Amino acid sequence: DRNENQMSSVLKPLFKKLVLTMALLNVLFYALSLTWGFNFKTLLGFVIGYIYVTACYAYVAHTVEKAVDMTTKRGKRAMTVCYMVRYAGLFVLCFVAIQFKVFNVIGIIIPQFYPRIAFGLIALVERKTARKD
Repeated sequence: DRNENQMSSVLKPLFKKLVLTMALLNVLFYALSLTWGFNFKTLLGFVIGYIYVTACYAYVAHTVEKAVDMTTKRGKRAMTVCYMVRYAGLFVLCFVAIQFKVFNVIGIIIPQFYPRIAFGLIALVERKTARKD
């Protein structure tokens, strides 16, 4: 039996690739934001956005692994709760950014698109690597 808090050996390598690729995307998009000049609130927004999207995908991976062992009805409920928690957290972060102007909301929103971009890049790199073999 593996520890309940550990990711399976199947998801762990993919998650590591995802986190690394998203980190590189975060640096790239933050660097692009510097064309409008340096702003600490933008930097803070990108850091918080990256941490949040990474934590969300760790939570999704954990929930998926647990849901697989549940009945269909319970598994669907677990995944629905997972998405509701993620979007509630995103809403709270955006609200704080807009209402209190502590950090830039753009830095929170942009990282939410990283997983889709990262999965595409990972697949592209792996396809090219497989062709070389």
